Amino acid sequence: MNEASQPTKAPKKAIEAIKILFFLSLGIGIVVWFWIQMKPEDKTQFLASVREAQYLWLGISILLGLCSHYIRALRWRLLLKVNGYHPSVPNAFFAVMNMYFFNLLVPRLGEITRCGMLNRFEKVPMDKGLGSVVAERAVDLIMLMLFMGTAVLVQLPYLDSMREALASTSSNASPDPSPSSSGLWRWIVLALFACAGLLLYLLRKNPKISGLYLKIRNLAKGFWEGLKSVILVEEKKTFWLYTASIWILYFFMTWACFPALPNIGAAGPLPPLAIMAAGSIAIIFVPGGVGAFPVIVAAVLALPHLGGVPQGQGLALGWIIWAAQTLLVLIAGSISLVLAPIYNQGRTKNQ
Repeated sequence: MNEASQPTKAPKKAIEAIKILFFLSLGIGIVVWFWIQMKPEDKTQFLASVREAQYLWLGISILLGLCSHYIRALRWRLLLKVNGYHPSVPNAFFAVMNMYFFNLLVPRLGEITRCGMLNRFEKVPMDKGLGSVVAERAVDLIMLMLFMGTAVLVQLPYLDSMREALASTSSNASPDPSPSSSGLWRWIVLALFACAGLLLYLLRKNPKISGLYLKIRNLAKGFWEGLKSVILVEEKKTFWLYTASIWILYFFMTWACFPALPNIGAAGPLPPLAIMAAGSIAIIFVPGGVGAFPVIVAAVLALPHLGGVPQGQGLALGWIIWAAQTLLVLIAGSISLVLAPIYNQGRTKNQ
């Protein structure tokens, strides 16, 4: 039985490795393409911005992020309490930082190692731990949708100026546009609708592809089960206060990086809100947001109502925000891996 199962495991691992390499290559490719497209003056501005940045603000951003992750550990304990488990605060925090650390290396691995650490030191069963993580993910997905919806609603009054900016950009790029360009876009839209219709047809008719539909349905079911466990939390007000605090701190963690560049420091709350909404997409599709996140930040800040920041400065700020988040995970995650066994060894002796 073991020999028969080994050949099937190897291709799965190879496919996962190929996926990770593909998305990392995609992120790096986006950076290279964006750098090639940048004007020489934007490249000069980017290098100057990185040299002149005030990195004290990066430290403040890291501190805010650390507070957010600590509150996440407190919130997680409330979910575990539903099933009768009461892990210590340090162990919950070590496990959360362990999750972020390993997710940088392999997507979704952190969720397993996080529950594994709590299983080892607090005897919380893996299925109970993973169930609580699903509940967390369901709540965070709702919060992300709220942030994205708020970002869209707040920017509705600026749609006209965005259209004008896009129109002026296209007119500068091609002073004499061909009349067939609008027709080309219609064909592209029609092709997308046709592909969507074909996909729906295949999902119904092809048993192999219908497995994808079942996975999506099971994922949605898991989120619903997770949300039901949130309903059973005894301290509901505390739970939602923790949830709001986590996301507000995420917002201020992003905003705190703006003063690092003197020319962008006076930005209001709208640019960091837009970056949170758009940057989350990059982090979802590219592991750790490598490369894609700074490019999205530069594109967002280039919009007129968000400051019209030159590409070089926007890209520099994107790397600073990304570096703050990544340094936090690398430093705190590494320290947690070292401290967790030491803390629990002393705890066992005391008990």
